[in-house]
Amino acid sequence: MNYLFIRNWIGFFILGSINNLSYVIVNSSALVLAASFGKSNLVAVIPWANVGFNLIIKGINTFLLVKVPMHLRFGVNGVLMIIGLLGISFSPNFYMIIAFILVIGLASGLGESIALEYLQRFDSRLVNAWSSGTGFAGVLGASLYIVFTCIVYEATLNDISVNTTERLRRMNQIAFWASTPLPIAYLIAYFIIIKREPEPEPELDYEPQEVETESKDTSSEKEDESIVQLLDDDIRASNIQQQPLIGKKPSRVKSYINSYLRGFTSTLWLSLNLTAVYYFEYLVRTYSSKTRPKYDFHPACPELYAAIQLSYQAGVFVSRSSLQIIKIRYVWILTILQGINMAVWLIDDFWKFLPIYVLPVFMVYVGLLGGASYVNIFYLVKTEDKFKCNREVSINICSMWIAVGIFTASATDTLFDLTFLKNY
Repeated sequence: MNYLFIRNWIGFFILGSINNLSYVIVNSSALVLAASFGKSNLVAVIPWANVGFNLIIKGINTFLLVKVPMHLRFGVNGVLMIIGLLGISFSPNFYMIIAFILVIGLASGLGESIALEYLQRFDSRLVNAWSSGTGFAGVLGASLYIVFTCIVYEATLNDISVNTTERLRRMNQIAFWASTPLPIAYLIAYFIIIKREPEPEPELDYEPQEVETESKDTSSEKEDESIVQLLDDDIRASNIQQQPLIGKKPSRVKSYINSYLRGFTSTLWLSLNLTAVYYFEYLVRTYSSKTRPKYDFHPACPELYAAIQLSYQAGVFVSRSSLQIIKIRYVWILTILQGINMAVWLIDDFWKFLPIYVLPVFMVYVGLLGGASYVNIFYLVKTEDKFKCNREVSINICSMWIAVGIFTASATDTLFDLTFLKNY
């Protein structure tokens, strides 16, 4: 490993960590955010809002922003993160919070899409740096949220003037406000730390040219030949313009569409697995808000829902960092196992048979499967020959399918919360 590789590994690790940080803090705080405004039955709306613009912005980046310079896209994304965190900190009602969560989700989705696209210009091993960083973001974000909320909880515990609702709001305000400076590290990672390896200069082969002297007569003859040749070329050009365009090359638009169709079909199996894994694990994460009786989720240090989310993020971090140790080609196995997890957690919402001490361990397992699926699928797209001619497009398309999985999971859980899970 050379110095430049290590430097870039650190840079992409930071990019992944900060890109997903605010997104993770939002998901970790979902139950407290909803409860602080009397919207406990709308917990699933928060992860839904967190991916509300995700699919749209990934589509825009894939199809419309390809020619926009990377430095501009990364710069705008860093600013969006700061706006989202500050907005949630000072929002006066639940609906304003949802609006700023949409901004945070947009930044997270755009950041993932442009980073995965940017990675195509670097060593394939750096995929592990990015994925490990996104996994660490989960641990860091959930831990920061727990630390900040514990500080507020302990500080207001004996203050009789602060009721439960006010305590919850203060917990959220401090947690998001204190996290606002962190996106600066994101910008430093891209603009200062990450450096591309210099392109090798092409070798030019020069052949010696002989300079010949010509007589004036020969030179005059060649000038006459040149004039005749130019006249012939003009006549041919005129004839070609009058002929119909037969066998014309495909337009740029058609080539563009064909490129994305190839990317869509070639990645379909991997994309469906990625969508299913995210669908199952996000259902599990929102089901966890009802997996115990309501009195177990009272404001405390740490708050149970946030602690369960931290356990999930720990599993994601470990598995997203595992690529250099183990690679999994048969990703469909991970999808099936995650589907089984989802079924168990849904049943537990009704019967509540899982002991409280089992929940964190079980959630680590959920995170392990989700992180392993993510990192191995993107590694396959990055390295397999069948994606070679269309790799950047294929990466972006897979990234879009993640948003589909999360979005449909959030919509499903919202429907369940408003119907047969309403009283659980």
